[in-house]
Amino acid sequence: MTRAASRQRGVLALWTAVLLPIVIMLLALVIESAYLFALRRAQQTATDLAAQAGALQALRENAAGVTIAARYTAAENGFPVAADTTVTVDRPPTAGAYAGSELAVRVRIEHQPPRLFSALFVGASTLIGTQATARLRRPACLMTLADTGNGSLAIDANANIPGAFCTAQVNSSGATALTVGNNAQVTLLSIRVRGGRSISGSATVTPIPVTGAATVVDPMLALSEPTFTACDYTNFVASGTVTLQPGTYCNGIRINANARATFASGNYLIYGGGLTTNNNARLTGNAVTIFLAVGGSITMNATTIVNLTAPTNGTYAGVAIFESRGVPLGVASHTIPIASTGRLEGVVYTPRSALQVTGVGAQPANSSARAIALIARTLRLTGRLRLNYDSHYLPDALRQRAWLGE
Repeated sequence: MTRAASRQRGVLALWTAVLLPIVIMLLALVIESAYLFALRRAQQTATDLAAQAGALQALRENAAGVTIAARYTAAENGFPVAADTTVTVDRPPTAGAYAGSELAVRVRIEHQPPRLFSALFVGASTLIGTQATARLRRPACLMTLADTGNGSLAIDANANIPGAFCTAQVNSSGATALTVGNNAQVTLLSIRVRGGRSISGSATVTPIPVTGAATVVDPMLALSEPTFTACDYTNFVASGTVTLQPGTYCNGIRINANARATFASGNYLIYGGGLTTNNNARLTGNAVTIFLAVGGSITMNATTIVNLTAPTNGTYAGVAIFESRGVPLGVASHTIPIASTGRLEGVVYTPRSALQVTGVGAQPANSSARAIALIARTLRLTGRLRLNYDSHYLPDALRQRAWLGE
């Protein structure tokens, strides 16, 4: 071996001795950075899931369970509360785009992972912070849209209104926006009132209504109205036994006393005149949506037997009655009885008018209906009426939901 070759080998060995530790340390730092990146992603996932878990408890009106569920979910996903980990749950959030909103839950996780090779070069500790905000939408089945006035939601004396999965929302700021009469029995999932409440005498209301609640925007606003077409029928009167066909009915529909009227499946556009029934009339129809285009009211005699169900698919899935948003505000009023042998299934939506729904009979009416939701400018409930709530049957806008907001 020549002296030059030997010198080259010596230089190579020297550089190897100098550079190899540096290469190893750089590789170690790359590996640790990759580990911290993966850890942050896992922590963000845990934070997202924790926020959603908290929001689900908020949907169930379990205020105490919001923090418990969020922290439990964080722990189940690898981030339990410990000396090196904090899990902060805020409802409403104290910061961010949804600060102050009772319809949001914010979770922040701060975790200090163990230091590896980076501790040799960086003195400060590594703290990973992640946060997520989940929004929620309550399952509304009773909602009044008037922003002022007393008795916006009125439940009459001796009424019996069970609805274990039904949320009531009263947007009025009136001092007695919610009124409940003497001896009434009301059991819902939650009752939220922007203004105040008046509960009379021996009335029982569960849970206690929350006052000072935030206004909720009309959830049906995004649903478009049908387009008016030429009249298919004018001044339609049903007597005896008759089957009605979908179409445009100008100047209303009247069902005479003792008539048996079957509505074939489809959409019925009533342009003026409304829908009127007389003594002992019967209305039957499956997959039916009734639109009130201009003026007129639904005025049903107390002895009317109603058996109407909304469609389960299409544009107006889950919508039984739809009043146009273009009718004069506060002029019309609608009266619908539901007998113990009857059923009204779907959404009754009268955003511009007063609505009164009466349960007729000794037992709560409408018990066989999968779901009913009543959204009106003002609403009055009388008699015994069960408010079943099946979120899969009603329109998506009325279903409970929890999702990540930021």
